[in-house]
Amino acid sequence: MATSTALHQVTRTSSVATAVRAGQGWRRVTLAMIGLDALALIAAFLVAYVVRFKAGIPLLETPPHRIAFYTTVALGVIPVWLALFALYRLYDRKRLFAGSDEYVGIINACTCGVMATIFISFVDPTLQISRGWLLLVWVLSILTVGNGRFA
Repeated sequence: MATSTALHQVTRTSSVATAVRAGQGWRRVTLAMIGLDALALIAAFLVAYVVRFKAGIPLLETPPHRIAFYTTVALGVIPVWLALFALYRLYDRKRLFAGSDEYVGIINACTCGVMATIFISFVDPTLQISRGWLLLVWVLSILTVGNGRFA
């Protein structure tokens, strides 16, 4: 009887340890995804800046701009975007790497991220953000975050 109880205790402890390790594995995956998403957003914001203000696209007037301003805007809104990604359950293990549902979530979350950025610019009238830059950020964020997830 004592051997059976000891064996049951070892099996139960082993199961708990496995579950804890699996949970830590998912935490690592989630943290990696958050980091990857943050890097993808930084890339989208940076490429949008370069394309909008440095590429010299004909027919587009280049307004006065400062990279420090757009860097501040980007670094200020990226945490908001990541929170939106969490609200859209892009870090939920049941939906992670799930295919088309995840693509739709990325598109919706990035769209809400741009809308949040626009809202912030309305609340603070000193933020005069280029509409072309916002459009590029929207498209590029969908592409970079999506590519980071499915590459």
